[in-house]
Amino acid sequence: MQRMGFDFHQPTVYKIEKGIRKVTVGEAVALAEIVQEPVDSLVNRTPDSPESLANEVRRAARDLVETFDSMLGSVQFAHVQQMTLQARLDDYAKSPTAFVEWQGETVPMHDVWAVLTEFQGVSAYRALWSELMADRRMQAILAALGYDPDHFNPENFV
Repeated sequence: MQRMGFDFHQPTVYKIEKGIRKVTVGEAVALAEIVQEPVDSLVNRTPDSPESLANEVRRAARDLVETFDSMLGSVQFAHVQQMTLQARLDDYAKSPTAFVEWQGETVPMHDVWAVLTEFQGVSAYRALWSELMADRRMQAILAALGYDPDHFNPENFV
């Protein structure tokens, strides 16, 4: 709201949510634009009405997809880091110089670090995500929420 020229701060939002402060027409239009909903959907006259419930579902679905998007970025970054570690370990393993004592054993550090490259969580997540994105219904849901299903395709990962 501040980027749109309104004097909005956290206390302002709190007061609006609690009904202490009214929203101007201009603010309502800007808020509707930010949350990508029609202005009338922001007016919750009957909280349990089908329209209000549908708007809440739409918002919750959009929040979930945005969280998925954030997770995908993190998984993509983790994948790159895992591959980088593997490449560095391959070089390091040619001349291991460091050891660690663990439970009475001396273990080369490259063996310790190699465990991180063997972690299959990133690959498993990508496989599950591929399965989910192959579902036509999921693709339709993403499109209905205004997202490009191809953006969420794990094959597009770096």
